[in-house]
Amino acid sequence: TYTNRFAGISCTLDDSWYFYTDEQIDELNGFVRESTSDEELKTRLESSSSVQDMYATSTDGLMTMNVVFQNMGLLFGTTMSAHEYAELSAQQLPDAMSTYGFENVAAAVTTTEFAGADCPAVALTATVQDTPMYELVICLKQGNYIYCVTLCSYTEDVTAQMAALFYTL
Repeated sequence: TYTNRFAGISCTLDDSWYFYTDEQIDELNGFVRESTSDEELKTRLESSSSVQDMYATSTDGLMTMNVVFQNMGLLFGTTMSAHEYAELSAQQLPDAMSTYGFENVAAAVTTTEFAGADCPAVALTATVQDTPMYELVICLKQGNYIYCVTLCSYTEDVTAQMAALFYTL
C-alpha cells in the first residue's frame, strides 16, 4: 500500500505489482542513503524542485505508476493551478519524450476521475520500438506543490483502471 497523507491519496496493489523500496526511491531521486543523515535527506527534499515519492511496476513489465511532487515555489505555487500545469505539460512532454526515443508522441489535456474527484490530466500516446504506449499524467495541487501521478501501460490502454486503484484518505 502506498499512502501520502500530505496529498491525501493512497492505493493498494496486489501481488502482480512491485513497489520500489525507500532505498530504490532514493536512488531515483539521486540520494545516497548510506552517506546521508536523516536531517541532510530532509534538507535535500526541501530544497529539491522535484521529488519521486512512489514508483511501482507490474510484474509483467507492461505497466508502471509513479508519484512525483514538484515544489512550485512561492510565486508559481500560489498562481499556477493544476489545470494550468497540465496544459503546460501537454505542450512540453511530446518533445521531451521524443528525445528519449518515443515516436508518434501525442498529448492532450483531459479530465479524469481520480481518488473520487475529477482532476486535470494529460493523456499521452506514443510508440517505442513499434509497441504502443499509453500514459496518463494526473495533476493535483496541495499548497505550493503540484503532484503528478503518472500511469503508464504498454500494448493496451489500461490507465483508467490503474487510476481506479487510488482513493482518498
